[in-house]
Amino acid sequence: MKRRIIPYNPKLKDLARDLRNNSTLGEVILWKKLKGKQFYGYDFHRQKPLLEYIVDFYCAELIL
Repeated sequence: MKRRIIPYNPKLKDLARDLRNNSTLGEVILWKKLKGKQFYGYDFHRQKPLLEYIVDFYCAELIL
C-alpha cells in the first residue's frame, strides 16, 4: 500500500512549537507513551502542522 503524503504547512511552524512548549498534562502523559516508537514500534509526531491544521499527534505509517 502506497503511503499518502499530507502536505506540511510551514506557516504554522511557530504556532506548533508554542503548543508543544505549553502542553496540557494529558498531552504530556500521552506523549510519554508515544515517543521513541514505544507504541508498537510506530513513529508519532506531536503538534504537526498539516494542511491548515495543527494535529496533536500524528503517525504517518498508520495515517492516524
